Amino acid sequence: MRKEHWASLVAVLNRRLGSNYTDSSVMIRFKNMKADFRTLYQLTNRSGWGWDEELHIPLATDELWDEIQQVNPKVTRFRRHPFHQYDIFMKICAENIAVGSDARCSKMSEPMVYLNTDEAPNFEDDFLAANVLPNVLCNMVDLQIQVNNVIAEITPSLIQDSSSSDDEEVIRQPIFDRTYTGHHYVIDVLTGHPGRAYQCFRLPPDAFISLRDLLVSCGHLRDIKNMLAAKQLGIFLRGVTHAHSYRQLCEFFQHSLETVSKYFNIILRAIVSFADGFINLPQGEPECHPFVRSNTLFHPYFKNASGAIDGTHIPVVVRSNIQNRYRNRKGFTSQNVMAAVSFDRQFVYVASGWEGSAADMYVLRWAIEQGQFGVPNNHYYLVDLGYANTDKFIAPFQGYRYHLADY
Repeated sequence: MRKEHWASLVAVLNRRLGSNYTDSSVMIRFKNMKADFRTLYQLTNRSGWGWDEELHIPLATDELWDEIQQVNPKVTRFRRHPFHQYDIFMKICAENIAVGSDARCSKMSEPMVYLNTDEAPNFEDDFLAANVLPNVLCNMVDLQIQVNNVIAEITPSLIQDSSSSDDEEVIRQPIFDRTYTGHHYVIDVLTGHPGRAYQCFRLPPDAFISLRDLLVSCGHLRDIKNMLAAKQLGIFLRGVTHAHSYRQLCEFFQHSLETVSKYFNIILRAIVSFADGFINLPQGEPECHPFVRSNTLFHPYFKNASGAIDGTHIPVVVRSNIQNRYRNRKGFTSQNVMAAVSFDRQFVYVASGWEGSAADMYVLRWAIEQGQFGVPNNHYYLVDLGYANTDKFIAPFQGYRYHLADY
């Protein structure tokens, strides 16, 4: 809401109540109450939690309360003090509040997916992935049955009319008949200049081959007729690095839409399954990084720094009824992804799936409370001003321009 809207709202409020509230006081009060509602709303959406309509407090067992209070002691006040405006804020703010229902992190175990490359894509999985409800799916099936019945009725007459009016034979020909196939393209790029491979796949040739061999050794890929493992990986990398649509990939690699979709999703699930093995927090007591130790500008001031944390917004396409939750402050729908990186430029933790409207601090809090993210004793991570300044997360001084070319 804009400032001029707040001014008119406060004027109406003062006229009805006979009070003399200022715009800033009402805005601050509403902001604080909205923050309380956000905390309560996220609590009630946790597993095993609910809302007591009579007492107007979160409903949970003593074990769940003790568990959440150990992680976030500030929620203790919600255990005894009711929030009577919960239903009102539910109507006003619920659709716009990020709850992280799809959030996951690199520490969460995810089942491995092994697909039979000889099978066609499962269309039921496509409906589930698109969040199509069962009743909607049943309606679509009924409609398709009606369409099939109509087609069955008119097909004989159409065949008779066409055979009597046109005796010419229809010559069928393949759609993808280019001599320079997708396999030729992948081999040409990998055997050419290393810069071409990086431009096409965002990987140098040796890294491309290493990734292909890893996928093959783990059982995710294998060479089959007309679709070698290198081309399967090339379809995926070309699609994600250049934001190609499936139809663009069909023309690029000379394969049908079904084939491209099938192998793209196989590689996608395989890559996701690697997260638990490659993204890990350091074990044991971390030592001061050699880069920090050898630089007098940083040592001994940052000798206990374990790395840096920041968030990034990745554009996404979501259903219209949940777009408000995913719309960030810049106006487009996105996911807020938090990443922790060591001084070796290696990802040690990733939290994804949060709606774009979620603040960076909320994602970090979820990572600590539910995402198994921890900071070793006497150590800390460097963060920007989007996070709170604590003994575990050190933010820069607000009056200092820290986005300089020197850093």
